[in-house]
Amino acid sequence: GNEDHNFVHDALEYGDCHLSLAIPKYGIFENINSLKELARMPQWTAEKPLRVATGFTYV
Repeated sequence: GNEDHNFVHDALEYGDCHLSLAIPKYGIFENINSLKELARMPQWTAEKPLRVATGFTYV
């Protein structure tokens, strides 16, 4: 939802920017509908965390 989007955008501390997220709609992600659900998936551990990819080199 928008609450998730605002949290991520604010945490980046950028001014105006465009944040795009893509989650597959098949396999283990089939029933994921929010960032909160994605973050709570049991696949993510301290040894294998959920990661964010970016084209910015200093983030």
